Amino acid sequence: MKRKQIIAIILVGVGMLSAGAAETLATPLLVEQGGFFNSDGISTIENRGAFSGDNFAVSIFDFGTGVGFQEVFTTGIYDVAFERGPFFGGFGGTIQVGDVSCQTFGGVLGGPDCSGTLRFISQPLTLVPDIFHEAPFTMTGQLVLGQVGLPNLIFDIEGSGIVTGAVHDETFLLPPLPPIPVTTYIANYRFAVPEPSSALLLFTGVSALLVARRRRASAGLRDRV
Repeated sequence: MKRKQIIAIILVGVGMLSAGAAETLATPLLVEQGGFFNSDGISTIENRGAFSGDNFAVSIFDFGTGVGFQEVFTTGIYDVAFERGPFFGGFGGTIQVGDVSCQTFGGVLGGPDCSGTLRFISQPLTLVPDIFHEAPFTMTGQLVLGQVGLPNLIFDIEGSGIVTGAVHDETFLLPPLPPIPVTTYIANYRFAVPEPSSALLLFTGVSALLVARRRRASAGLRDRV
């Protein structure tokens, strides 16, 4: 058997094994509404989100889902990762796509996979204390829904909107220790479906007008002939 034929057979086999382990939806899910909130400080440490789109919904409420949260204010990049685990690891959440759903907590390890990764990207937010700053963001990620006895379903996901962030200087009091200065970071991502810009609407209107004029001109030439 020729070398190329052997390589082709190996590649086909790998592809079949990969298809048996997971199925990926070709078109990304588009987030239309909802948001994700994160705060990091002495008085509040919170990671939670609830967002949805056409025939899907995601809810997350857990500690430790944010990776490098303070980088929102320095690089504009915020990574979120969540996965299935025992209840005491967090308050969990749910991923639902169509008629398939899974929970990110189950009380028992080793169950079907239920996880996701999200990356939010915006311009860096200001670090001026007590000044709220807004910036547009984009989000890309992936959701994994495990099924008992069936391949995992993997969905790419994307969205955009506006992030509002602020930092607050606080003082942590724990007598008899001296006061401890602490900075609290807060960021709130709100998803929204982008609306067509005025320029796009104008271009669309002009294009329609030109097409209409061409049709009328063509009709006039046919009448003369």
